[in-house]
Amino acid sequence: MADEAAQLITVCQCLTEDDCLTAEEVYQLADWLNRHPAAADQWPGNLLIKPLQDVFADGRIVAAEVARIGGLLIQIEQEWVTRHGALPNNTAVGPFTHLPAQLPTLPFDWSVLVDGQRERVNLTTQTCSCDEYFRERSRFPMGHFSRCCVHMARAMAELKPDQGWPTWLDALIVDCDTRGRGTAVTADWSLIAVPGGPALVSSGSKQWLSVFAPRGQAYGRFGYSLSEKRWSFSLAPDAGPTIAAAIAASAQ
Repeated sequence: MADEAAQLITVCQCLTEDDCLTAEEVYQLADWLNRHPAAADQWPGNLLIKPLQDVFADGRIVAAEVARIGGLLIQIEQEWVTRHGALPNNTAVGPFTHLPAQLPTLPFDWSVLVDGQRERVNLTTQTCSCDEYFRERSRFPMGHFSRCCVHMARAMAELKPDQGWPTWLDALIVDCDTRGRGTAVTADWSLIAVPGGPALVSSGSKQWLSVFAPRGQAYGRFGYSLSEKRWSFSLAPDAGPTIAAAIAASAQ
């Protein structure tokens, strides 16, 4: 139980870190509590349930309600310090652990059919004969996720090892293969250590970033706006505040 309370305090720290709580972050807080009932049944989570229910009662969130929740989060943090002497070590406020991550090399050199188009894929050299690869992806170094066109993704989906890919890599490959496209062509990809499992994040100049991270029992794909500091459709991964803070720190 104490661990759940400490996790909630860490979430509060992430949301109040920039002194500017948003409606999107109020949604994230409510979503986190919904998925962590043990935290909602004890202090300080039980202090948040009724105020959050009041916020959502009329189907809209106004600035005064956001400010009220923000003030309550600050009060909760202050009470935690009174009770425990200090806030818990907040892994969401960096430095963040960036893990090594690269596209795998495999002994595969064969043709792959996607949507009636057959192309030659070599996963040892991470190359493909398709126009998209030569036009947009060949400039990236070996191992870079942006080298992966739709044909490479299909090949890796078909060559999945018996023990499986790492969960974050499997989520990326499945997403590309089912959507019939390659990875986002962007300058950098980061694998960030967060609670629940690593998060794979595309970073670059685009407003919306792709994030592959745990939610519940499985990995999923999420969109995050760096400029608006919000998750697409208010849908965030379990470690959403931590990942958002890591993205912001990397962009500085």
